[in-house]
Amino acid sequence: MPRGDTGFKVLYSSCPVVMHVSKSKTPTHFAPELARYPTQMVPVSRVIDLLEVTHAPGRIAQYREAMARGERFAPVSVLQLGRWYFLADGHKRFTAYRFFGEEQILVELWTLQVWARDQYRQLKRDLGRAWAVFRRRNKDPRTPGDLRAFVRSRLRHWARIFHSLRTVLLERNRTR
Repeated sequence: MPRGDTGFKVLYSSCPVVMHVSKSKTPTHFAPELARYPTQMVPVSRVIDLLEVTHAPGRIAQYREAMARGERFAPVSVLQLGRWYFLADGHKRFTAYRFFGEEQILVELWTLQVWARDQYRQLKRDLGRAWAVFRRRNKDPRTPGDLRAFVRSRLRHWARIFHSLRTVLLERNRTR
């Protein structure tokens, strides 16, 4: 579970779900027909989320409550490296899913090419947003603030990734 000051104490008490552990080998909460790539069931303990420090506890609570009502979502996407599965897409869904204590999770297996295309798409989107803010710099007095906010949000995003990676690596070294 995420650590630190993420607001999970409040979220847990606001969710009417009783945590249970299931040893089910069939997909729960995720629908394989919503996947675009091959899927398989894998142990939750083998999935590494480098974005464990979240910025959207409210959205995670919404996913968790929807899952508790029986709604199903597209499987989270992972990149398999050896015996580990690195979460590539679906960080909030994964965090919500872990609340239920399931031992297995249905994942969508991405190749390195699919992951690279996804990263390229995100970079292109972010650069497009930055360019739009930059272009209106002389027309809108709010632009400098918008540009600073955009840069801060990108820096926070990468800081979360590096902080989570550091945490994962430190935990793995302690357990050896």
